[in-house]
Amino acid sequence: MNDKLITKIQQNIPLIFITLAWSGFIFAMIGTPMEPSIRFNISFFDKFVHFLLFGIEAELIFLMLYSLSRKRIGSFAYGFVFTCGFALFLEYYQSYVPGRQPSEFDLLAGVIGMVLFLVVTHLLIEKEKPKLLLHICCAGCGVYAAELLQKDYNIYLIYSNSNIYPEAEYEKRKEDIKKISNYLDIGNGKTIYDNYKHENWLRFIKGLENEKEEGDRCLECFVYRFTKTAEVAKKCNIKYFTSTLTVSPYKNSEEINKIGLNIAKKFKLIFLPVDLKKDYGFKKSIAQSKKLGLYRQNYCGCEFSIRK
Repeated sequence: MNDKLITKIQQNIPLIFITLAWSGFIFAMIGTPMEPSIRFNISFFDKFVHFLLFGIEAELIFLMLYSLSRKRIGSFAYGFVFTCGFALFLEYYQSYVPGRQPSEFDLLAGVIGMVLFLVVTHLLIEKEKPKLLLHICCAGCGVYAAELLQKDYNIYLIYSNSNIYPEAEYEKRKEDIKKISNYLDIGNGKTIYDNYKHENWLRFIKGLENEKEEGDRCLECFVYRFTKTAEVAKKCNIKYFTSTLTVSPYKNSEEINKIGLNIAKKFKLIFLPVDLKKDYGFKKSIAQSKKLGLYRQNYCGCEFSIRK
């Protein structure tokens, strides 16, 4: 068990205790003997009790798993499967409890409760966090930035980097974007891959080919890619956008944020200014890359950066 997981468990001990206590309460309640006549008289109320008990159980298990993993879809799935298994076991267990017997209707009421509670939670989580379109230059920087920003935003990813040369390099980095998309539990519908149009990019920076690296050509490159990002954000009705570019110690965060803010004004969007290299961001991105086995390139992207 790694140190990060141990820390998360320690931080969530109250939630873990409440979840286990609720599971014990359900077991004790359903395992209590009952007079058959009493059960018959409260049968409809009994269905509501099952609906409530197992709905809350699924909710608590989801919250516990989500707080530990931050993977929403996986937490929903495991929460539902575990609660279903628990409900099935208890229905079977009731066959040994005096005055009780298994009931497919009780089980159905419990499953409906699970589904309803989880769906409502999903809608609330989606609503509470604003959408943010994160422009990713490469997976190594992207995984650190996305994981950091996921705490406050509902993250969408965009891989829009027609500056990269050659195309084989573009595709190589793209494969790792897919890998981190799965790792971060960001669905395919929330990961956008822009068309590779290197010739269009070359026309955009024409006349700046001989500029030094980190000079005016790079600034124009940021303009090109941020404009593409803003166009997609506008089209997808995503109010916020930002980029992973500031993770790099070779890039000026102030200049990058200035360009992002100017483009956001044109599109009537909000650019989130960040400096992701702070708090050892670059170092952390390298550590994440090694952990996930991500490809780390040895040049920024274009043919002119290879020259350096």
